[in-house]
Amino acid sequence: MEKLKKCLSRTTDLESHLFEMQDCSIAADVKLAYFTKQYETLLEEHVQKFEGDMQDMAAKLVEFNAFVDNLHVQVESVDKFHLTSEIEEKSAQQNRELLADLALLQNQMSELTSKNGHIAQDMLGLDALAEELGRNNSTITEMIKDKKDLCP
Repeated sequence: MEKLKKCLSRTTDLESHLFEMQDCSIAADVKLAYFTKQYETLLEEHVQKFEGDMQDMAAKLVEFNAFVDNLHVQVESVDKFHLTSEIEEKSAQQNRELLADLALLQNQMSELTSKNGHIAQDMLGLDALAEELGRNNSTITEMIKDKKDLCP
């Protein structure tokens, strides 16, 4: 009789722990779904921004190429007609501006690369969370089986 009471007490404790673990598992599932949705939203925003930035950069590159072509024509004119030093100074100023624009373009590319790295880190964090949730579910399943084996 005493053993039966102990077994029932243990069963009650196990059931209590099992329910707590199920509650934790449900809460983890809800949080995982929330974080997954947040991640997907964030990823979509980053992808859209990245695509927009890439389109902007492509437009700037076309503009940049036109500027380079224009600069090339101007340099040829200077060589051809041996223009005054004032025109040469203007060409040098345009070259400085061109280099400044190129540096700005490089900075923008670096920023986009950094943002992609953050997205990859977020994905790794979500993968780890999903793996931990899987382990918790396995543990709960084993505990349920153990409970059934202890008290048929």
